[in-house]
Amino acid sequence: MPLLNLAIDRSALGAGDYDPGLVAALLERGADPNDARYWPPLLHTIDVEGQAYHHHTRAPRMDLLDLLLARGADPAVADARGYTAMGVAAAYKLQAAQHKLALALVDDGPETDRSV
Repeated sequence: MPLLNLAIDRSALGAGDYDPGLVAALLERGADPNDARYWPPLLHTIDVEGQAYHHHTRAPRMDLLDLLLARGADPAVADARGYTAMGVAAAYKLQAAQHKLALALVDDGPETDRSV
């Protein structure tokens, strides 16, 4: 498992047990936020937060999602089975994540001439 995914996986601990600084440090040192060797980091993050929410372990946090998006994670990246972060967020009913991903998809969409 790539180190970035391992750091994301460790974020599954209970409330207050995790500092997103490790993920940030890995990204600063060149970790690819779209590395799909194990599972795309954005999908992995949504799954970790969805599992925590589903199992009532803690409320979902959006700090890692925000960090990955800010560092260039592509919300359109799908895993080998065709799942996207948006699809996983919808399955877990993570409305805040769906909203952030939708905004990121719009922001990263094709450039259009709006002067017309």
